[in-house]
Amino acid sequence: MAIPIQDAMADPTHYDRVLNISFICLAFIYASFGLAGYSIYAACIHDEVTLNLAHNLLSLIVQVALCVQLLFTYPVQMWPVITTGERLIWKYEQTRCVPRTLEFWLRNAYRLGLVALTVLLASLVPDFGAVAGIVGAVGNGGTGFVLPPIIYN
Repeated sequence: MAIPIQDAMADPTHYDRVLNISFICLAFIYASFGLAGYSIYAACIHDEVTLNLAHNLLSLIVQVALCVQLLFTYPVQMWPVITTGERLIWKYEQTRCVPRTLEFWLRNAYRLGLVALTVLLASLVPDFGAVAGIVGAVGNGGTGFVLPPIIYN
């Protein structure tokens, strides 16, 4: 995602500066939201922030919006896993169009199996909030802030 943004800039030489400012702004927004949530709810905060909201129409709308967001972003998050697995199993690049043959249905079964596996793992973990917090802190920090500058430079 970073390279197409740099190519689309009017002056690509300012990319590093813009990237640094963007990351600083994002860190400030995330830290502000976290501190505000903790200061409002103190020690009785739940693993899921939506459980701290009052039970009214607005909180229901927020919960539904988060579910819809998860429904549409889950395939994007799973795409690297899916493409890597398909390249290993079927030995071809992802750009190839596959007609509705046995291979087409096997690929879809593989994708469905990956989704079912993640649902199964999430349902078997007793305290999923703690695991999700650790994975999110390590994974999002690493893939969002550490790896892009290392890979790009």
